Amino acid sequence: MRHMSDRMDDQIDARIRETLQRSAPQIPEDVSARFDDALSEAVEQEKIHKWKRKWWQKPAVASLITACLLVFVLLPNMNANISYAMQELPVIGGLIRVVTVYKQETSSEHHFQEVTKPQLEVSEESSQELKDASKLVNANVDARINQAMAEFQKEVDAYPEAYSGMMTDYEVVTNTDQWFTLRLMVYYSAASSNTEYHYYHIDKQTGEMVTLSDLFVSDYDYVEKFSKEVKKQMHDRMKKDENITYMIAGEDDFGGGFSAIDPEQNFYWDEEGNLVLVFDKYAVAPGYMGCPEFTIARDLFEKHMN
Repeated sequence: MRHMSDRMDDQIDARIRETLQRSAPQIPEDVSARFDDALSEAVEQEKIHKWKRKWWQKPAVASLITACLLVFVLLPNMNANISYAMQELPVIGGLIRVVTVYKQETSSEHHFQEVTKPQLEVSEESSQELKDASKLVNANVDARINQAMAEFQKEVDAYPEAYSGMMTDYEVVTNTDQWFTLRLMVYYSAASSNTEYHYYHIDKQTGEMVTLSDLFVSDYDYVEKFSKEVKKQMHDRMKKDENITYMIAGEDDFGGGFSAIDPEQNFYWDEEGNLVLVFDKYAVAPGYMGCPEFTIARDLFEKHMN
């Protein structure tokens, strides 16, 4: 997606300045409000805005506004479709690597879409378990991206004059001697913005795809222990910063809130071997909090792993 940023920068001096000199473009009020919300969220969500800004965000406010103008004023006059096949990324270690098997950008006067689809590849010498796990990950990723594209198309068909956008991207977040984790990111922006993270884990020692419930022995109540730790961290954070808000069951006015983690909660491993639990946007906090993360120290669970 870096080429999108480069393309934006290349057009700023010539086309944006010319446009502004002729007459300042008037962005519709609803679009302005939506972008204001998105940009405010970006300030609060460093991890999310790190990849979102590859589309319409820049470090400085002026560049952010320019990027918005570019998407909605200039991009419709540029090539609408760019497709790539098998754009190979560097080998990421061991028996597993990732390639980009599909990449497409489309833009119109009101809509923007950038879809990047990854695929895991393993060597011929890999175990059958690892081959099966990679196929399972690929099928799941493919299904999620196809679903996101279909839902976005429904939005476009239903509201052809409304401004909207959708992106998918991916990242290898863990790659150690034992663990490989791929994170798929799906971002929508229409009447409101939303970000989805989906994590796929492979245990290199067994060659199997695993979820959170596969990690622990049967008599270890990780749901109860992790939920208690997450609540503790929520309370600690809110005490330290009045701008931080979490919705906790029985403790707020939202009529719901967090009570316990999902047995298959999204997670990844950090560099110290701790577990980082990831929640969907709006699941345990207002939208401006993004996708909250909570680190579970390895001391709490490592003796109880399978």
